[in-house]
Amino acid sequence: MKFMEDVLTKLKILLIIDAVAAFIFCFFYLFITDIYLLDLTDWSYPDPYYPRAFGGMLLVLGIFTLLATRKENWEHIKIYVELTISWMIIILILNILELIFINITPIYMFHTIINSIILILLIVANIYYYFRQAK
Repeated sequence: MKFMEDVLTKLKILLIIDAVAAFIFCFFYLFITDIYLLDLTDWSYPDPYYPRAFGGMLLVLGIFTLLATRKENWEHIKIYVELTISWMIIILILNILELIFINITPIYMFHTIINSIILILLIVANIYYYFRQAK
């Protein structure tokens, strides 16, 4: 059982990293929305609601991801990890579709690519530890 405890500990550390990433992007989208989207990325869609709703959703995801780290049993953590992986995959798909179909500014395209790279790294790490723990 030492192997499973070690994997679970590493998975919990990864969940903390997931939560920190969620809180960082929550800050960008929820609290400094205009600075991030209009000044830093030159976003061409002046929608006051959607970015803040996205930031609020990231806040909730980050909180629940942190709550998962307090659980001791894999069966209790599993659903949080599955939700996190599913959400990241959906956002990655939407990022790719945005790059293909929406005419965005070069700086916003750069931010979307960087965000996608971060998502890919987190998805791979989460899936890896998910399957290591599920053994």
